[in-house]
Amino acid sequence: MIGGNQVAGSAEFFAMLSQSCDRMYVSHSKEETAALRKKITHLNKEIGRLKECEAHVQRLSQEKNNAESDEEQVEHEKLTIKGEVFTLTGETAALRGELHKLQDDLSDSRTDHAEVLRRVTASTTVKDAEITRLRRDLETEKSGNCTDSLHEELHRTLGFLDNEKANDFIHLHREIRRLRAQLTSEKKANRKSLEKDLAVLQNELKFGADRYRTNDLAQQVAQLQLDLGKESVANRAWREQYHEHELRAERHPGRNQLETQTRNDHTVALSQQVDPLRTDLEDRTAADRELRTQQVECERTAQATASQYQSLQSEFDSLRAQFENHVKTNKATSLRQQIEKLQGPNEGDQRQ
Repeated sequence: MIGGNQVAGSAEFFAMLSQSCDRMYVSHSKEETAALRKKITHLNKEIGRLKECEAHVQRLSQEKNNAESDEEQVEHEKLTIKGEVFTLTGETAALRGELHKLQDDLSDSRTDHAEVLRRVTASTTVKDAEITRLRRDLETEKSGNCTDSLHEELHRTLGFLDNEKANDFIHLHREIRRLRAQLTSEKKANRKSLEKDLAVLQNELKFGADRYRTNDLAQQVAQLQLDLGKESVANRAWREQYHEHELRAERHPGRNQLETQTRNDHTVALSQQVDPLRTDLEDRTAADRELRTQQVECERTAQATASQYQSLQSEFDSLRAQFENHVKTNKATSLRQQIEKLQGPNEGDQRQ
């Protein structure tokens, strides 16, 4: 049993060692894969950035072409906006004139109503004075013992004047109420019309302001397009100058020597960058090879240990079988001896 536990512990140790070797190899491969993925991601980002720059250049070129093609349309819209603004200004002035006219008419209507009220009041005052005079005359006649017919005439005249005065007051109040209602309705109608005209004017003025703002933006866009055109001209001149310098450099006799020197310097720089990488790769390859060798040795040791364990298990099984046979034999012998011991005295008695 002690030998079996040792063999099992050795097998577990070698299995654990094999797993650690595999884990080290896998982690090393994962690190290399992660580094390569980082480089690929960086290159993809650079490619995407270059594509974005190219798209931005194409978009600027397209905007420049659109701006050049829309310049005449912007000028035409500018003139149209100016004409519409002048038209709106004229219409606004006309509406303001109509508003002043309506206000003047309203003031004249109020003046007419006041004149009618003043005339009616004056007429009423005259009639009141006449009634007072007639009543005074009536009192005078009463004091002078006038005849009944004169009293009747005076009463009839006073009643007629009172009725006429009452009718005039009723007519006056009706006329005043009618004029007030008409004035109120006219004021409401004029206010609604003026509010509606004012809303229309405000909308038109707002539209005109928006158009002016659009015109302003169009002018700014045109200015930016002019600046872009100037910059493009400057860039074109710079490119021509650069191309001329390139042609001069190509014609220069030392160009090939300079290119060769530059290429050699670049090759040396690349070699300086590649050599550490190659050394690192070789070191990693050697370490990987050593790990694989250790893994193979561990596997061989594990196989040998397993074979030894199997042989020891077979030997243990045979020893156990021998021990069991020996135990059985010893038990049979002891039982036989006990039986013989028990049978010995009985046989002596029988003989006697």
